[in-house]
Amino acid sequence: MARFTALFLAASLFVGVAIYGLAKSQGLDLLDSQVRTIAGFAAITALYAGLRIAMVLNKLLAPRDEDEARETSQPKKKSAFARWGRSSSLDARLAARQARLDAARARLEAGEHGPDSGETS
Repeated sequence: MARFTALFLAASLFVGVAIYGLAKSQGLDLLDSQVRTIAGFAAITALYAGLRIAMVLNKLLAPRDEDEARETSQPKKKSAFARWGRSSSLDARLAARQARLDAARARLEAGEHGPDSGETS
């Protein structure tokens, strides 16, 4: 939060100075009492632009901070693609299923029909 506040203040100050400089180059003094409305809009514009610039800069700087924190505190996480690989429990369940299917085929070929098979002899 402190970094965002610092970015906001710096960006607002920069935009405010730029607006004042542009107005001064056009012959308009924003500190004059006759142009208070324009000066107020310039101040509001400088604050809004500073806020937007600070938000963008904060978002751009956030991934760097997360990377640095991850490198110092925790081991690197697995990528999302690592979850697509097969696990040993999945292999065990598939092998058990295949064994049950093989046993059922062997029973059908040997002619052993159970009472629940639905076939009549």
